[in-house]
Amino acid sequence: SILAKGDYIYSFGGLTPFFQTTNELWRYSFVTNDWVELIPSDGVKPVGRYINRAIWTDDDKESFLIYGGNTGIGQSDAQLWEYNIDDNQWTLLHNDTSSNIHPTGEVHVGLVRKNKKVFVFGGDTSINSEECTAISLSGGHSITDGVFEFNLNNQQWTELDNVEMPPLKKVCF
Repeated sequence: SILAKGDYIYSFGGLTPFFQTTNELWRYSFVTNDWVELIPSDGVKPVGRYINRAIWTDDDKESFLIYGGNTGIGQSDAQLWEYNIDDNQWTLLHNDTSSNIHPTGEVHVGLVRKNKKVFVFGGDTSINSEECTAISLSGGHSITDGVFEFNLNNQQWTELDNVEMPPLKKVCF
C-alpha cells in the first residue's frame, strides 16, 4: 500500500522481485529526494503482505492504518494495524481471530475513514486471489458485498447488515 501526506510518500509491504512478501515501511521525501526505511525501535510490525489497503486515521493525527492483504502463498488475514509516525511504532488494533465479527473480505477491499470510524466494503475472501483480472476470469473466489465498520474509539467491528439494496458484490477497488 502507498499513501502521501505533506512532503512524504509512505510505502508498506508488497512483493519483492522474487515474489516474497515484505513488511518494510519506507518513506520518500519530496524535499530531499530520497527514501528512508522506517524501522520501529521495539521491532513490532505486521507480517509482510501485499494487496493490502492503507488510509490516514485523522487529518491532524500523524498515523495511518493498514488492513488485510495476502501474507503469502495461500495465506491472508483481516488484521487492522496502526502506524504512528511520531513514535515510529506499529499497534495491532484488531486481530481477525480475536472476534467472530470482522470483515469477510480480506483482499481487494474498499477502505475509507469517516470521523472516528473505518469502513470496509466488499473484497475477496479467497486466500489464493492474486490479480483482479484472474479473479474475474476464474472460479473459486468468494466476492462479498459486506459493509463493516471499525470504531477507532472502542476498537470493535460492527457488520452493517441493515444496508438497503447494497451494490453488487465488488472487488479490486
